[in-house]
This record gives sequence, structure tokens and C-alpha cells, in this order.
Amino acid sequence: MTTRQFFALVGFLFVAVWVGAGFGAALLCLVGAALFAGVSAIVEGELDLGELQDRLQRGGGGRVGGGPSAGRSAGASAGPARTASPRVR
Repeated sequence: MTTRQFFALVGFLFVAVWVGAGFGAALLCLVGAALFAGVSAIVEGELDLGELQDRLQRGGGGRVGGGPSAGRSAGASAGPARTASPRVR
């Protein structure tokens, strides 16, 4: 089964559950499926929790809190202040 076929099946099943049992139940099915997919990835060794924990502690490799300005305070500027240029009429 290709990735495209898999996601087509997931989409079809999501809508089928949504029609039959409501949006909340369909969303709960997706959350449960994602949870069990994650557990199976851990069991099969495809997902390394140690590596994931290291990435989260480092700030996600450049994501929130890990960028070049992570060490600066909120009031510090990134460079020299720029003056506004006069408007041309």
C-alpha cells in the first residue's frame, strides 16, 4: 500500500466515522490511531525516545527557544537601532 492510498483510506474512514458517530468520535479515533502508531514505532525501534528527548531539551533544533536570539532578553535589540527615513512627498 502506498502512502497516498493509506491516507486516502484514513480520510475515508474518518469521514465514515464522522457521519456515523459524529465529529467528536471521529476525532477521538484519529487521536487513538496516532497514539497506537506512535507506540508501535517505539516498539519496532523506528522512534528513539532518547533522541526525541534530546531534541526537545535542545529546543527542537532551531524551533521555539532554540534560535539565534535564544540568549537575549526580551528588550534587547538584534542590532543597531534604525532611524526612520523622511517621507518623500
